[in-house]
Amino acid sequence: TLFLINMLVLHVAPIFFAAPIAVGVNVKIDAPSQVKQGEEFTVSLTVNKGSIAGVGYMIQTLPAGFGNATVVGAKKGSEFKYVPEGNIVKFIWAALPADHEFTVSYKVKVNTDAPTGNVTLAGKFSYVLDNRKQTFIVPDISITISGETLATTTTQPETTATTTTESVRTDSFPIRK
Repeated sequence: TLFLINMLVLHVAPIFFAAPIAVGVNVKIDAPSQVKQGEEFTVSLTVNKGSIAGVGYMIQTLPAGFGNATVVGAKKGSEFKYVPEGNIVKFIWAALPADHEFTVSYKVKVNTDAPTGNVTLAGKFSYVLDNRKQTFIVPDISITISGETLATTTTQPETTATTTTESVRTDSFPIRK
């Protein structure tokens, strides 16, 4: 009987302690791991929402030194907003796309005076499930900001310069005295 009780606990406990996240909801951030001051780069957000429908929104607070975000490509039915106060990027859906998985993207500029070092980019994807708001916390990614490179280390291939010479008649130019 002790064995049966232990088995029952193993099967029932996950029901009571499971996280209140809809099965299959996931968001992945795709962005470069290293950027330079003054550079512009693209952030892509791939949302796997399963069969969830209805309203939804994605919010990301950009790290200090990032700004001037603009949407890139298809918005997948969303309204895109960049809010400079608070440095926030938003995608808002009155109705989430029918696709189980979709991607939205935006470009962001790294300020020339952005602090160098590591920053974190994360976000939240909120939606309605069973008439209740649910929020999926997007896993953080780390981005390293480096300073401007002062000297380039790329080597140009050697080329032989070709010079053409042309005879010019000097007697055709007026001479001033």
